[in-house]
Amino acid sequence: MRWIIPFLLFTTSTLGQEAPDWLHFRPGIIHQQGCIVCIKRVPASGADSDGDGMADDFEIRYGLDPKSREDAGEDPDNDQFTNYEEYRSRTNPTDPENHPAFWTRLRVTQVTRESVELRLLAINETGPPVMLRINQHLHAGEVGDSVQGVAIVSRQKDRIICRVNGENVTLEKGKPLQFKQPVVNLSFGDEMLRVVPSGETITLENENYRTHQLSRDGLLIKDLNTRKNLSFLVPARSREVLNQIAEILK
Repeated sequence: MRWIIPFLLFTTSTLGQEAPDWLHFRPGIIHQQGCIVCIKRVPASGADSDGDGMADDFEIRYGLDPKSREDAGEDPDNDQFTNYEEYRSRTNPTDPENHPAFWTRLRVTQVTRESVELRLLAINETGPPVMLRINQHLHAGEVGDSVQGVAIVSRQKDRIICRVNGENVTLEKGKPLQFKQPVVNLSFGDEMLRVVPSGETITLENENYRTHQLSRDGLLIKDLNTRKNLSFLVPARSREVLNQIAEILK
């Protein structure tokens, strides 16, 4: 023989303050023999029983274990994001097509100034209009393009106007231009990337972004995947990197 004993669920409105953890119960069943109380505890909203940073209701919804910390670092859908990262972004950790944006894995690991030699090789009437050599690398572009932080502003028969480090300069054939340019090192998981702070395209899997500018907290990049022209901040990995950025921005 058994009796069903209802329990009240006290809330902030009934107590005037947050209800203590022990008050969060569902109606339970008390068995006559042995007086065993079979009461199922209901986790309070936002509760994290195993302390892994993910709420219990999220873990239960997606078949994770709310009593194990181990699953926070797992990636059951193999989309390169852990369950914890998916929880933070409110994406589905069991669906490989539903995950945080790849840029969220970027971190600024170092910022330096490096010497650059820029040469104008050719201005063509057909084919690639402008041929540049930046250090040892050849690049083709046209007016309006930006190549490794060098923006082509206008062209004439034997010279071009380009924008370098925020200033317009004239570049002529046979007269190389030398200058110092900030270079940003980024980590993307185990991969390392080197970019200039402005005008360089970054492709991450199937997502495209363009570097915009350094800020005191990291690197601003623009989203090229939609028409919303959104900007995101890639954070610095450490205080040392923040100091490097501060020195560059002086």
